Amino acid sequence: MTSLLITMFAVGCMVDGGDSGQSGEENAGAMCDAVATTDYAFADSTPLGFTGQQVADLVVAEHAATLTWAKGGETALTVAVTTAATAITWRDNGYVDDGSGIEIAMECADDLMLPVQAVFTTADGAFAETWDLELSAVAADAASAYAELDLDALGGTYTVTEVDPADFDAVRAFLELKIGPGGASGEVSGQAEEAGDAADPDSTASASRFEIATF
Repeated sequence: MTSLLITMFAVGCMVDGGDSGQSGEENAGAMCDAVATTDYAFADSTPLGFTGQQVADLVVAEHAATLTWAKGGETALTVAVTTAATAITWRDNGYVDDGSGIEIAMECADDLMLPVQAVFTTADGAFAETWDLELSAVAADAASAYAELDLDALGGTYTVTEVDPADFDAVRAFLELKIGPGGASGEVSGQAEEAGDAADPDSTASASRFEIATF
């Protein structure tokens, strides 16, 4: 199984739920966190007014899409989603101050979390991945996940060519996956990072985003 590092997921606000990882908005001085969780059988009603079965019915399928490369061209994409779960987790999400002293206004939407396995395959062979994801649902017809890809463990042929990795201290890639009544959509994006010179007090770190593909 291809390794994938889960870093965050979109739920109206980003949530740090322990295993789900931090939202990446570290400079904001705050984050959303699951302050309480409860598991519900798929058939049971949840505090959000819809069931785990509704979420499973939405996402568990073989979703066909077209992936369009930022550098040009497109290829057929299949996102096959399965789950071994028999329950879904309701997360009561709340604002958490990280102690930085920076205060911001933030609403933390509660969500239902369903662990799934997603097989992400493109016809051109660039992606041939099997990823474990946590899908977040804030409605019966909308689920999403945001995750960092392990570029050293991809099963397909994709390598970063949108930027020259040799020009940066680190290059990372991310998956944003959304599933709704129309199927799967989202994007694969990258981030090129420069750490700065630790010996130079005037040196600053920087990061720039680049597009890889949309679907």
